[in-house]
Amino acid sequence: MLLDAIAASPYPSIRRLDVNVDGGQIVISGSVESFFLKQLAQETVKPHSQGDKIVNCTTVRQ
Repeated sequence: MLLDAIAASPYPSIRRLDVNVDGGQIVISGSVESFFLKQLAQETVKPHSQGDKIVNCTTVRQ
């Protein structure tokens, strides 16, 4: 469900992000065009996190 949520995003840059679950952490990585999209990626994952810590390593392209 976690990857499905990212894949269903209407924003192409969010769909291209990498999401990995590792030892109770969800790590989001890749790059997006704005801080809004970085935050939106995190909020997209949050309802499916099942209590795992979310680490948003996404960079914002300038």
